[in-house]
Amino acid sequence: MSSYNSIEKIKYTDSLSDAVSLDEYIVFGNEKREEKYVVFRFSNNVDQKLLGMKFEVNQYDMHDRLIEKSVVIYNNFLAKANSSFVPKAKLKVQYACKRISVTLLQAAFDRVLWNEGEYVDNTYKFEHYVRDEKYIKETERPRVMPAPVVRTMTNTERRELSERFRVRTITKKNIALFPAVYYWITCILLVLAIGITVFLFPRYSKIFTLEGYDLQALSAEEVKICGYEGSGDALVVPEKIGNYRVVKIGEGAFSRLSVKTIVLPSGITAIEAGAFKNLKELRSIASVAEHVTIEAYAFDGLEKLTTFEMSGAVLVKNSLHGCRFLTGIQFASTDVEKFTDLFGETSHGAKVKYFIGNYTHAKIFFDGVEIAE
Repeated sequence: MSSYNSIEKIKYTDSLSDAVSLDEYIVFGNEKREEKYVVFRFSNNVDQKLLGMKFEVNQYDMHDRLIEKSVVIYNNFLAKANSSFVPKAKLKVQYACKRISVTLLQAAFDRVLWNEGEYVDNTYKFEHYVRDEKYIKETERPRVMPAPVVRTMTNTERRELSERFRVRTITKKNIALFPAVYYWITCILLVLAIGITVFLFPRYSKIFTLEGYDLQALSAEEVKICGYEGSGDALVVPEKIGNYRVVKIGEGAFSRLSVKTIVLPSGITAIEAGAFKNLKELRSIASVAEHVTIEAYAFDGLEKLTTFEMSGAVLVKNSLHGCRFLTGIQFASTDVEKFTDLFGETSHGAKVKYFIGNYTHAKIFFDGVEIAE
């Protein structure tokens, strides 16, 4: 559903290794949203099936400075022996990125594992990790403030300070001399405060309907979606409804619809519990929002969901509760110990075709995950 106004095809001549080589990559850029994505084309140079791979991507800016380093894992059957292939998932990179370099770390084949230049037997296990090293400009580093200079006040400064104190004292005496004026000023200010509150409270608290959406105003420019009256197989939630920017999806906002695909706006920042509960026909959901907090049970009971591509999503335990047929997933980060914790007890294990995301517990994260063929 994305549109790009800048596409650059770059031939890449340096080989990753003798086992797998990177033939070329294509950079898709959206100048309006200041976003970039990369799609790779690799070659399997081994006379065996390539089952999975892990490689490091370094991003450089226009001055050839490192701005981000990450590790990408494709833990899925990728290519037949001695053939080219293009992984389904695209990699989001920094908009300032002007050049990338790629280094192969591991490649798992039908009977052997290539690990940093050596072939070993096929009892392989990826040790998953993702580490970012971002470039920090010197001007953005915290400044050390000099210690204050303590000095003794001069007589003139003491007199000026004393005068200021005397003015405050005189003001208090004046108020005491005119209690009626002080009383009426206080009453007027109180009435004004009550009037402003009465005017703004309905605007920022009550739910109103606009263009088929039930909305709650969070500010003069931002709203939360609380309900939807539309229908159809595909739903594209707009960036703005009327003059309001959509920044949150509330509890139960899109529950029990018959929609099959959903695209969320890039300005979304949070999805509450139960927002997409019991969408029995939903197959895929996508968004290019940079940072979205996904609460537990936000996508609860989506039995037909197979694709979840939200590159900025921050997932917690049970964020995808009951989505047991999900095979493609892309998100920003999660603190759960295991991948299956995202789905809950009803998942009965998970089958994954491709995975892109950052996680903390590297050694046990993929325990109990089945690699789908």
